[in-house]
Parts: sequence; C-alpha cells; structure tokens
Amino acid sequence: MRMQYLGNLLEEYRYDTMLSRQGFSEQYDISRSLIERIETGKVVTVHSLLRYLDALQVSPEIAFAEVF
Repeated sequence: MRMQYLGNLLEEYRYDTMLSRQGFSEQYDISRSLIERIETGKVVTVHSLLRYLDALQVSPEIAFAEVF
C-alpha cells in the first residue's frame, strides 16, 4: 500500500518535469520499465529507487516523509 502511494507521489513529481516516462527515461538514462515499476508500486531495489529520486531532484527524506 505504501509503495503504491510512493509510486503515485513520484509520478506526480515526474509530471512536474513535463516529461513522459519515455522522455524521462531518455533524458536521465533510466529504463522506462524501471520508471513504470516504481510508479506502479512494484518492488525495486533501494539503489534503483534512490537513482530515480536523484533524477527527480527529490531527497529521500522528503519523499519518505510524505509516505510514512
């Protein structure tokens, strides 16, 4: 449940960049399938999640504070 909420939150942050999943993937060299897994609340490694947060320029503290 919390991963789904986190995924939705991160999807909103990506929308703020005005990039589609594909566009974000190409610009930040993160696979589109990984972006989809994160944004739909699927299980991913901590490293992958932190890499995505870094690309979004969102600190883990801010993202997790909104979820937990």
